[in-house]
Amino acid sequence: MMKKIFFIFLLCILLCLTLFIPSAFAANDISVFLNGEKLDFPIQDPTIVNDRTLVPMRTIFEALGAEVDWIDESKTAIAKRDSTVIFIPINSQWMQLNEEKIQLDVPAQLINEKTMVPVRAVSEAFWCKVGWIDELRTVTIYTDVADKTSNSLSGISIDNSCRYPNFDGKYNAVYVFNNNENYFGMERIEIEDTQGEDYAEIVNHIAALLPNVQIYNLLVPTPAEFYAPENFKTNYLASFQKIYAHLLPKIIDVNAFTPLNEHLDEKLYFFTDHHWTHRGSYYAYTAFADAIGQPIDPLSTFDTANFDGYVGSWAKDGFLGDQDGIMLMEESPDYFERFLPKVAVEGMAYLDQKMEKPLKPIALINTEIAHYDTFLEGDLPLSVFKTGTKNGKKLAVIKESYGNAFTTWAVNHYEKIYVIDYRGFNQENQESFSLTEFYEQIHFDDLLVISYPISVAGDDARRAIAWLAK
Repeated sequence: MMKKIFFIFLLCILLCLTLFIPSAFAANDISVFLNGEKLDFPIQDPTIVNDRTLVPMRTIFEALGAEVDWIDESKTAIAKRDSTVIFIPINSQWMQLNEEKIQLDVPAQLINEKTMVPVRAVSEAFWCKVGWIDELRTVTIYTDVADKTSNSLSGISIDNSCRYPNFDGKYNAVYVFNNNENYFGMERIEIEDTQGEDYAEIVNHIAALLPNVQIYNLLVPTPAEFYAPENFKTNYLASFQKIYAHLLPKIIDVNAFTPLNEHLDEKLYFFTDHHWTHRGSYYAYTAFADAIGQPIDPLSTFDTANFDGYVGSWAKDGFLGDQDGIMLMEESPDYFERFLPKVAVEGMAYLDQKMEKPLKPIALINTEIAHYDTFLEGDLPLSVFKTGTKNGKKLAVIKESYGNAFTTWAVNHYEKIYVIDYRGFNQENQESFSLTEFYEQIHFDDLLVISYPISVAGDDARRAIAWLAK
Protein backbone atom coordinates (compact mmCIF):
# COMPACT_ATOMS: atom_id res chain seq x y z
CA MET A 1 0.00 0.00 0.00
CA MET A 2 2.81 2.41 0.94
CA LYS A 3 4.58 1.67 -2.35
CA LYS A 4 1.40 2.46 -4.25
CA ILE A 5 0.95 5.75 -2.39
CA PHE A 6 4.59 6.67 -3.03
CA PHE A 7 4.20 5.85 -6.74
CA ILE A 8 1.11 8.06 -7.02
CA PHE A 9 2.91 10.86 -5.15
CA LEU A 10 5.92 10.60 -7.49
CA LEU A 11 3.66 10.60 -10.54
CA CYS A 12 1.94 13.78 -9.32
CA ILE A 13 5.32 15.49 -8.89
CA LEU A 14 6.37 14.55 -12.42
CA LEU A 15 3.09 15.79 -13.84
CA CYS A 16 3.48 19.08 -11.99
CA LEU A 17 7.02 19.52 -13.24
CA THR A 18 5.87 19.14 -16.84
CA LEU A 19 3.40 21.96 -16.27
CA PHE A 20 6.16 24.31 -15.13
CA ILE A 21 8.73 23.69 -17.84
CA PRO A 22 9.94 27.12 -18.96
CA SER A 23 8.24 28.33 -22.14
CA ALA A 24 11.58 28.44 -23.96
CA PHE A 25 11.66 24.66 -23.74
CA ALA A 26 7.94 23.95 -23.87
CA ALA A 27 7.57 25.37 -27.36
CA ASN A 28 9.87 26.09 -30.26
CA ASP A 29 9.85 29.87 -30.23
CA ILE A 30 12.89 30.71 -32.35
CA SER A 31 12.44 33.59 -34.81
CA VAL A 32 14.53 34.35 -37.88
CA PHE A 33 14.61 37.86 -39.36
CA LEU A 34 16.08 38.71 -42.76
CA ASN A 35 16.77 42.45 -43.15
CA GLY A 36 14.16 43.16 -40.49
CA GLU A 37 11.47 40.94 -42.00
CA LYS A 38 10.40 37.86 -40.06
CA LEU A 39 10.66 34.66 -42.09
CA ASP A 40 7.72 32.28 -42.05
CA PHE A 41 8.36 28.56 -41.61
CA PRO A 42 4.95 26.97 -42.22
CA ILE A 43 6.04 23.31 -42.38
CA GLN A 44 8.87 22.91 -39.87
CA ASP A 45 9.96 25.38 -37.16
CA PRO A 46 13.61 26.33 -36.64
CA THR A 47 15.26 24.32 -33.90
CA ILE A 48 18.46 24.39 -31.86
CA VAL A 49 20.90 21.49 -31.88
CA ASN A 50 24.07 21.79 -29.80
CA ASP A 51 23.63 25.58 -29.53
CA ARG A 52 23.30 25.99 -33.31
CA THR A 53 20.08 26.99 -35.05
CA LEU A 54 18.85 24.78 -37.88
CA VAL A 55 16.21 25.98 -40.33
CA PRO A 56 14.34 24.35 -43.21
CA MET A 57 16.64 24.23 -46.24
CA ARG A 58 14.30 25.47 -48.98
CA THR A 59 12.86 28.36 -46.96
CA ILE A 60 16.22 29.88 -46.03
CA PHE A 61 17.86 29.39 -49.42
CA GLU A 62 14.95 30.89 -51.32
CA ALA A 63 14.78 33.80 -48.89
CA LEU A 64 18.46 34.45 -49.64
CA GLY A 65 17.70 34.49 -53.36
CA ALA A 66 19.29 31.14 -54.16
CA GLU A 67 18.08 28.34 -56.44
CA VAL A 68 17.67 25.06 -54.60
CA ASP A 69 18.31 21.54 -55.82
CA TRP A 70 18.57 18.11 -54.21
CA ILE A 71 20.65 15.05 -55.10
CA ASP A 72 18.72 12.13 -53.67
CA GLU A 73 21.45 9.54 -54.21
CA SER A 74 23.96 11.36 -52.01
CA LYS A 75 21.40 13.15 -49.84
CA THR A 76 22.98 16.50 -50.71
CA ALA A 77 21.36 19.94 -50.86
CA ILE A 78 22.61 22.38 -53.48
CA ALA A 79 22.07 26.15 -53.45
CA LYS A 80 23.17 28.49 -56.23
CA ARG A 81 23.21 32.27 -56.33
CA ASP A 82 25.20 34.09 -58.99
CA SER A 83 28.70 32.57 -58.87
CA THR A 84 28.27 31.03 -55.42
CA VAL A 85 27.40 27.34 -55.14
CA ILE A 86 26.93 25.46 -51.86
CA PHE A 87 26.91 21.66 -51.49
CA ILE A 88 25.72 20.53 -48.07
CA PRO A 89 25.31 16.75 -47.51
CA ILE A 90 23.02 15.41 -44.82
CA ASN A 91 24.82 14.30 -41.63
CA SER A 92 28.20 15.54 -42.82
CA GLN A 93 30.47 17.76 -40.73
CA TRP A 94 31.52 19.51 -43.93
CA MET A 95 29.92 21.62 -46.61
CA GLN A 96 31.47 22.82 -49.83
CA LEU A 97 31.44 26.49 -50.85
CA ASN A 98 32.55 26.59 -54.49
CA GLU A 99 35.99 24.94 -54.26
CA GLU A 100 36.41 25.42 -50.48
CA LYS A 101 35.50 22.88 -47.82
CA ILE A 102 34.05 24.37 -44.63
CA GLN A 103 33.69 22.48 -41.36
CA LEU A 104 30.31 22.74 -39.65
CA ASP A 105 29.66 22.87 -35.93
CA VAL A 106 26.43 20.96 -36.52
CA PRO A 107 25.69 19.02 -39.74
CA ALA A 108 22.60 19.40 -41.89
CA GLN A 109 20.10 16.74 -40.90
CA LEU A 110 16.60 15.41 -41.33
CA ILE A 111 14.10 16.45 -38.67
CA ASN A 112 10.52 15.24 -39.12
CA GLU A 113 11.59 14.24 -42.65
CA LYS A 114 12.51 17.85 -43.46
CA THR A 115 16.04 18.88 -44.45
CA MET A 116 17.37 21.30 -41.85
CA VAL A 117 20.56 23.31 -42.41
CA PRO A 118 22.67 25.45 -40.03
CA VAL A 119 21.44 28.99 -40.63
CA ARG A 120 24.67 30.81 -39.77
CA ALA A 121 26.90 28.69 -41.98
CA VAL A 122 24.71 28.85 -45.08
CA SER A 123 23.89 32.55 -44.66
CA GLU A 124 27.52 33.55 -44.20
CA ALA A 125 28.37 31.51 -47.29
CA PHE A 126 26.24 34.01 -49.21
CA TRP A 127 28.14 36.93 -47.59
CA CYS A 128 25.43 37.78 -45.05
CA LYS A 129 25.97 39.18 -41.57
CA VAL A 130 24.38 36.84 -39.00
CA GLY A 131 23.63 37.51 -35.35
CA TRP A 132 21.81 35.97 -32.42
CA ILE A 133 19.75 37.88 -29.83
CA ASP A 134 19.42 35.57 -26.88
CA GLU A 135 16.91 37.82 -25.11
CA LEU A 136 14.51 37.38 -28.05
CA ARG A 137 15.66 33.90 -29.16
CA THR A 138 16.07 35.49 -32.56
CA VAL A 139 18.46 34.95 -35.46
CA THR A 140 19.17 38.11 -37.45
CA ILE A 141 20.43 38.01 -41.04
CA TYR A 142 21.51 41.04 -43.05
CA THR A 143 22.42 40.88 -46.73
CA ASP A 144 24.99 42.98 -48.54
CA VAL A 145 26.53 44.38 -45.35
CA ALA A 146 30.19 45.32 -45.60
CA ASP A 147 32.36 45.25 -42.50
CA LYS A 148 33.08 48.67 -41.02
CA THR A 149 36.70 49.74 -41.41
CA SER A 150 36.32 52.66 -38.99
CA ASN A 151 33.83 54.34 -36.67
CA SER A 152 33.50 57.62 -34.82
CA LEU A 153 35.82 56.43 -32.02
CA SER A 154 38.62 55.25 -34.30
CA GLY A 155 41.99 56.83 -33.65
CA ILE A 156 41.12 58.89 -30.57
CA SER A 157 42.92 58.87 -27.24
CA ILE A 158 42.19 60.01 -23.69
CA ASP A 159 43.81 62.88 -21.78
CA ASN A 160 45.25 61.53 -18.52
CA SER A 161 46.07 64.90 -16.95
CA CYS A 162 42.97 65.15 -14.71
CA ARG A 163 43.15 61.80 -12.93
CA TYR A 164 42.57 61.63 -9.17
CA PRO A 165 45.74 60.01 -7.81
CA ASN A 166 44.64 58.78 -4.37
CA PHE A 167 42.43 55.78 -3.60
CA ASP A 168 40.35 56.06 -0.43
CA GLY A 169 38.48 52.76 -0.57
CA LYS A 170 35.73 50.74 -2.19
CA TYR A 171 32.31 51.06 -0.58
CA ASN A 172 29.98 48.43 -2.03
CA ALA A 173 30.48 48.97 -5.77
CA VAL A 174 31.62 52.59 -5.45
CA TYR A 175 35.30 53.53 -5.64
CA VAL A 176 36.26 56.76 -3.88
CA PHE A 177 39.31 58.75 -4.95
CA ASN A 178 40.70 62.17 -4.04
CA ASN A 179 43.03 64.76 -5.53
CA ASN A 180 43.85 66.46 -2.20
CA GLU A 181 40.95 68.85 -2.81
CA ASN A 182 37.80 66.75 -3.43
CA TYR A 183 36.56 63.21 -2.94
CA PHE A 184 35.08 61.64 -6.07
CA GLY A 185 32.84 58.53 -6.09
CA MET A 186 32.99 56.47 -9.29
CA GLU A 187 31.59 53.27 -10.79
CA ARG A 188 33.81 50.78 -12.60
CA ILE A 189 31.46 48.68 -14.76
CA GLU A 190 33.32 46.11 -16.81
CA ILE A 191 31.97 45.27 -20.28
CA GLU A 192 32.73 41.83 -21.72
CA ASP A 193 33.07 41.53 -25.49
CA THR A 194 30.12 39.13 -25.66
CA GLN A 195 27.95 41.66 -23.82
CA GLY A 196 28.96 44.39 -26.23
CA GLU A 197 28.20 42.20 -29.24
CA ASP A 198 24.81 41.28 -27.79
CA TYR A 199 23.99 44.95 -27.21
CA ALA A 200 25.03 45.81 -30.79
CA GLU A 201 22.86 43.00 -32.17
CA ILE A 202 19.86 44.44 -30.32
CA VAL A 203 20.47 47.93 -31.73
CA ASN A 204 20.94 46.42 -35.21
CA HIS A 205 17.63 44.59 -34.89
CA ILE A 206 15.87 47.80 -33.86
CA ALA A 207 17.33 49.54 -36.90
CA ALA A 208 16.24 46.75 -39.23
CA LEU A 209 12.69 46.87 -37.88
CA LEU A 210 12.53 50.63 -38.55
CA PRO A 211 13.86 51.05 -42.11
CA ASN A 212 12.40 54.55 -42.51
CA VAL A 213 13.96 55.93 -39.32
CA GLN A 214 17.49 57.26 -38.91
CA ILE A 215 19.02 55.43 -35.95
CA TYR A 216 21.73 56.92 -33.73
CA ASN A 217 23.66 55.14 -30.97
CA LEU A 218 25.51 57.09 -28.30
CA LEU A 219 27.50 55.29 -25.61
CA VAL A 220 28.39 57.26 -22.48
CA PRO A 221 31.54 56.61 -20.42
CA THR A 222 31.48 56.95 -16.64
CA PRO A 223 33.96 59.32 -14.91
CA ALA A 224 36.33 56.44 -14.13
CA GLU A 225 37.36 56.53 -17.80
CA PHE A 226 38.79 60.03 -17.41
CA TYR A 227 39.39 60.65 -13.69
CA ALA A 228 40.28 57.36 -11.96
CA PRO A 229 43.98 56.62 -11.32
CA GLU A 230 45.80 54.65 -14.00
CA ASN A 231 45.50 51.35 -12.13
CA PHE A 232 41.73 51.84 -11.63
CA LYS A 233 40.66 53.41 -14.91
CA THR A 234 38.14 51.70 -17.14
CA ASN A 235 38.62 50.87 -20.81
CA TYR A 236 35.30 51.94 -22.29
CA LEU A 237 37.01 53.43 -25.32
CA ALA A 238 38.09 49.99 -26.56
CA SER A 239 34.76 48.39 -25.62
CA PHE A 240 32.72 51.09 -27.33
CA GLN A 241 34.92 50.94 -30.43
CA LYS A 242 34.12 47.24 -30.77
CA ILE A 243 30.40 47.86 -30.31
CA TYR A 244 30.33 50.64 -32.89
CA ALA A 245 32.29 48.47 -35.32
CA HIS A 246 29.59 45.79 -34.97
CA LEU A 247 26.70 48.14 -35.84
CA LEU A 248 25.01 48.14 -39.22
CA PRO A 249 26.22 50.87 -41.60
CA LYS A 250 22.82 52.61 -41.51
CA ILE A 251 23.27 53.32 -37.77
CA ILE A 252 25.17 56.52 -36.99
CA ASP A 253 27.45 56.05 -33.99
CA VAL A 254 28.07 59.18 -31.95
CA ASN A 255 31.43 60.02 -30.41
CA ALA A 256 30.83 61.53 -26.96
CA PHE A 257 34.44 60.86 -25.91
CA THR A 258 36.10 63.70 -27.79
CA PRO A 259 33.97 66.62 -26.51
CA LEU A 260 34.11 65.25 -22.95
CA ASN A 261 37.85 64.69 -23.23
CA GLU A 262 38.35 68.29 -24.37
CA HIS A 263 36.65 69.70 -21.24
CA LEU A 264 37.96 67.50 -18.42
CA ASP A 265 38.91 70.55 -16.35
CA GLU A 266 35.20 71.46 -16.11
CA LYS A 267 32.49 69.91 -13.96
CA LEU A 268 31.36 67.00 -16.21
CA TYR A 269 30.31 64.46 -13.54
CA PHE A 270 29.05 64.81 -9.98
CA PHE A 271 31.41 63.86 -7.16
CA THR A 272 28.54 62.52 -5.03
CA ASP A 273 26.16 61.14 -7.65
CA HIS A 274 26.46 58.41 -10.30
CA HIS A 275 25.28 60.75 -13.09
CA TRP A 276 26.94 63.30 -15.28
CA THR A 277 26.22 66.98 -14.79
CA HIS A 278 24.08 69.06 -17.10
CA ARG A 279 27.32 70.56 -18.43
CA GLY A 280 28.72 67.10 -19.16
CA SER A 281 25.55 66.11 -21.01
CA TYR A 282 25.79 69.32 -23.07
CA TYR A 283 29.25 68.47 -24.37
CA ALA A 284 28.11 64.97 -25.29
CA TYR A 285 25.06 66.49 -27.00
CA THR A 286 27.30 68.66 -29.19
CA ALA A 287 28.50 65.41 -30.80
CA PHE A 288 24.90 64.37 -31.46
CA ALA A 289 24.17 67.84 -32.83
CA ASP A 290 27.06 67.42 -35.26
CA ALA A 291 25.70 64.00 -36.27
CA ILE A 292 22.26 65.43 -37.11
CA GLY A 293 23.83 68.44 -38.83
CA GLN A 294 22.30 71.01 -36.45
CA PRO A 295 24.82 72.88 -34.28
CA ILE A 296 23.73 74.02 -30.83
CA ASP A 297 24.28 77.44 -29.26
CA PRO A 298 27.27 77.90 -26.94
CA LEU A 299 26.69 76.92 -23.32
CA SER A 300 27.33 80.47 -22.16
CA THR A 301 24.22 81.73 -23.99
CA PHE A 302 21.73 79.74 -21.86
CA ASP A 303 20.07 81.13 -18.74
CA THR A 304 20.80 79.14 -15.59
CA ALA A 305 19.20 78.12 -12.29
CA ASN A 306 22.03 76.78 -10.15
CA PHE A 307 22.53 75.84 -6.52
CA ASP A 308 25.39 74.72 -4.28
CA GLY A 309 25.82 72.06 -1.60
CA TYR A 310 24.29 69.11 -3.50
CA VAL A 311 24.99 65.64 -2.08
CA GLY A 312 23.69 63.03 -4.50
CA SER A 313 22.84 59.37 -4.86
CA TRP A 314 26.08 57.92 -3.47
CA ALA A 315 25.19 59.26 -0.05
CA LYS A 316 21.39 59.33 -0.26
CA ASP A 317 20.39 56.02 -1.85
CA GLY A 318 22.50 53.57 0.14
CA PHE A 319 24.97 52.86 -2.67
CA LEU A 320 27.96 53.17 -0.39
CA GLY A 321 26.46 51.16 2.45
CA ASP A 322 29.08 52.50 4.81
CA GLN A 323 29.00 55.63 6.93
CA ASP A 324 32.70 56.29 6.31
CA GLY A 325 32.10 56.48 2.58
CA ILE A 326 29.05 58.68 3.04
CA MET A 327 31.10 61.06 5.19
CA LEU A 328 33.65 61.37 2.37
CA MET A 329 30.87 62.30 -0.04
CA GLU A 330 29.47 64.85 2.37
CA GLU A 331 32.90 66.49 2.51
CA SER A 332 32.74 67.22 -1.24
CA PRO A 333 29.25 68.55 -2.01
CA ASP A 334 28.57 69.38 -5.64
CA TYR A 335 27.77 72.60 -7.44
CA PHE A 336 24.61 71.82 -9.41
CA GLU A 337 24.16 73.62 -12.73
CA ARG A 338 20.93 73.76 -14.74
CA PHE A 339 20.77 75.39 -18.16
CA LEU A 340 17.25 76.44 -19.06
CA PRO A 341 15.68 75.86 -22.50
CA LYS A 342 15.46 78.75 -24.94
CA VAL A 343 12.18 77.53 -26.41
CA ALA A 344 8.76 76.92 -24.89
CA VAL A 345 8.25 73.30 -23.80
CA GLU A 346 5.16 71.39 -22.66
CA GLY A 347 5.56 67.91 -21.21
CA MET A 348 3.33 64.99 -20.24
CA ALA A 349 4.24 61.59 -18.82
CA TYR A 350 2.32 58.42 -19.73
CA LEU A 351 2.16 54.84 -18.54
CA ASP A 352 1.42 53.39 -21.99
CA GLN A 353 2.64 53.69 -25.56
CA LYS A 354 -0.78 54.73 -26.91
CA MET A 355 -0.70 57.69 -24.52
CA GLU A 356 -4.16 56.86 -23.21
CA LYS A 357 -2.99 56.64 -19.57
CA PRO A 358 -1.52 60.00 -18.59
CA LEU A 359 0.60 60.01 -15.46
CA LYS A 360 1.12 63.74 -14.88
CA PRO A 361 2.21 66.95 -16.61
CA ILE A 362 5.98 67.34 -16.35
CA ALA A 363 8.56 70.05 -16.84
CA LEU A 364 11.64 69.60 -19.00
CA ILE A 365 13.66 71.04 -16.11
CA ASN A 366 11.78 71.36 -12.85
CA THR A 367 13.72 73.94 -10.83
CA GLU A 368 11.66 73.08 -7.73
CA ILE A 369 13.47 69.70 -7.57
CA ALA A 370 16.94 69.98 -6.02
CA HIS A 371 18.46 66.72 -7.30
CA TYR A 372 18.97 64.81 -10.56
CA ASP A 373 15.22 64.29 -11.01
CA THR A 374 15.09 67.96 -11.93
CA PHE A 375 15.68 66.71 -15.50
CA LEU A 376 12.47 65.33 -17.07
CA GLU A 377 11.21 64.89 -13.48
CA GLY A 378 12.98 61.57 -13.24
CA ASP A 379 12.64 58.15 -14.82
CA LEU A 380 9.09 57.91 -16.15
CA PRO A 381 7.90 55.25 -18.63
CA LEU A 382 7.06 57.57 -21.55
CA SER A 383 7.67 61.31 -21.50
CA VAL A 384 6.40 63.46 -24.38
CA PHE A 385 7.54 67.03 -25.01
CA LYS A 386 6.11 69.53 -27.46
CA THR A 387 8.53 72.35 -28.13
CA GLY A 388 8.65 75.77 -29.71
CA THR A 389 11.05 74.47 -32.35
CA LYS A 390 8.59 74.52 -35.23
CA ASN A 391 10.29 72.28 -37.78
CA GLY A 392 7.97 69.24 -37.75
CA LYS A 393 10.80 66.87 -36.75
CA LYS A 394 10.19 64.09 -34.21
CA LEU A 395 12.78 62.33 -32.07
CA ALA A 396 12.34 59.14 -30.07
CA VAL A 397 14.89 58.39 -27.34
CA ILE A 398 15.52 55.01 -25.68
CA LYS A 399 17.35 55.72 -22.44
CA GLU A 400 18.12 55.14 -18.81
CA SER A 401 18.78 58.00 -16.41
CA TYR A 402 21.89 59.34 -18.17
CA GLY A 403 19.52 60.21 -20.99
CA ASN A 404 17.48 62.56 -18.79
CA ALA A 405 19.93 65.46 -18.68
CA PHE A 406 20.97 64.74 -22.26
CA THR A 407 17.46 64.92 -23.71
CA THR A 408 16.86 68.44 -22.38
CA TRP A 409 19.12 69.79 -25.14
CA ALA A 410 17.14 68.13 -27.93
CA VAL A 411 14.29 70.63 -27.61
CA ASN A 412 16.50 72.98 -29.62
CA HIS A 413 16.33 70.69 -32.65
CA TYR A 414 13.01 68.80 -32.56
CA GLU A 415 9.38 69.86 -32.41
CA LYS A 416 8.30 66.70 -30.59
CA ILE A 417 10.36 64.37 -28.42
CA TYR A 418 9.28 60.95 -27.12
CA VAL A 419 11.45 59.67 -24.27
CA ILE A 420 11.15 55.92 -23.65
CA ASP A 421 12.68 54.53 -20.47
CA TYR A 422 13.27 50.86 -21.29
CA ARG A 423 12.86 49.98 -17.60
CA GLY A 424 9.27 51.24 -17.59
CA PHE A 425 7.69 48.68 -19.93
CA ASN A 426 7.22 44.98 -20.66
CA GLN A 427 7.91 43.85 -17.10
CA GLU A 428 5.51 42.45 -14.54
CA ASN A 429 2.72 44.95 -13.70
CA GLN A 430 3.88 47.27 -16.50
CA GLU A 431 2.37 48.19 -19.84
CA SER A 432 3.71 46.58 -23.01
CA PHE A 433 5.65 48.62 -25.55
CA SER A 434 6.49 47.82 -29.18
CA LEU A 435 8.75 50.15 -31.15
CA THR A 436 7.26 49.08 -34.46
CA GLU A 437 3.74 49.77 -33.25
CA PHE A 438 4.85 53.06 -31.76
CA TYR A 439 6.38 54.08 -35.08
CA GLU A 440 3.13 53.32 -36.90
CA GLN A 441 1.40 55.53 -34.36
CA ILE A 442 3.90 58.43 -34.29
CA HIS A 443 6.10 58.21 -37.43
CA PHE A 444 9.12 59.71 -35.70
CA ASP A 445 12.05 60.75 -37.91
CA ASP A 446 15.04 59.87 -35.70
CA LEU A 447 15.66 57.36 -32.94
CA LEU A 448 18.51 57.75 -30.46
CA VAL A 449 19.60 54.84 -28.27
CA ILE A 450 21.70 56.39 -25.50
CA SER A 451 23.32 54.03 -23.01
CA TYR A 452 25.86 54.18 -20.24
CA PRO A 453 27.83 51.00 -19.41
CA ILE A 454 25.22 49.32 -17.19
CA SER A 455 22.84 49.20 -20.18
CA VAL A 456 25.47 47.23 -22.08
CA ALA A 457 26.88 45.02 -19.32
CA GLY A 458 23.63 44.36 -17.46
CA ASP A 459 21.76 41.27 -18.63
CA ASP A 460 18.43 42.61 -17.38
CA ALA A 461 19.06 45.98 -19.04
CA ARG A 462 19.84 44.46 -22.44
CA ARG A 463 16.81 42.22 -22.13
CA ALA A 464 14.55 45.20 -21.41
CA ILE A 465 15.91 47.08 -24.44
CA ALA A 466 15.47 43.99 -26.61
CA TRP A 467 11.87 43.54 -25.51
CA LEU A 468 11.05 46.92 -27.03
CA ALA A 469 11.84 45.27 -30.37
CA LYS A 470 9.61 42.23 -29.91
